[in-house]
Amino acid sequence: MANYSSFLGYSGYAIIYMHLLIALQDAVNTLTVWKNLNLFRNIGAISGWILTVFFPDEDMLYLYLCNMMKYESATTHPLPRY
Repeated sequence: MANYSSFLGYSGYAIIYMHLLIALQDAVNTLTVWKNLNLFRNIGAISGWILTVFFPDEDMLYLYLCNMMKYESATTHPLPRY
């Protein structure tokens, strides 16, 4: 096994150690960002399910389309459904 302490010296080891610490800190920061994004995604999913549970029978799109029928002109004819 080669002895690299004479080649790098103690300052070389300190430089390598600092680079490893910086890389580790970047990895921890990246993981923190992904952890926070995952947390907000889960909160959004749970909030959506809670809203679905409390308001299950209100189909707002259907109500909006039914209300738009009164603005339909008399000359347009609905296309036949096949």
